[in-house]
Amino acid sequence: MAILRAAPRALEVLRPVIMCELADWVLENWNYRGKDILSYLQQFNYCFFSFQKNGKLRPFHNQGELNENILAVPSEKSDIVLSFLEAK
Repeated sequence: MAILRAAPRALEVLRPVIMCELADWVLENWNYRGKDILSYLQQFNYCFFSFQKNGKLRPFHNQGELNENILAVPSEKSDIVLSFLEAK
C-alpha cells in the first residue's frame, strides 16, 4: 500500500495493469486490509478481476475477507482482458 500511495502520478499517467495478492490475514500485519487497496485504486478508476482455476478471469466484487490474486486494470484498458473472461 505504501508503494501505491507514494506513486499516485504513476497511477494517473502511466496507468499500469497491476497483479497482486490480497490476503487480509497477511496485510493485517501492516494495519490495513485488501479492501483498502481496492478502494485506493478505485479512486484512479481501476476495475478488478479475479483468476479462476481454469485460467480465465472473472470480474471481482469484494465480498468480505480477501484471500485472492487480483488483476487491477485501468477502466480504459479493460478491453485487453476481454478474451480472458470466463463465459457466463
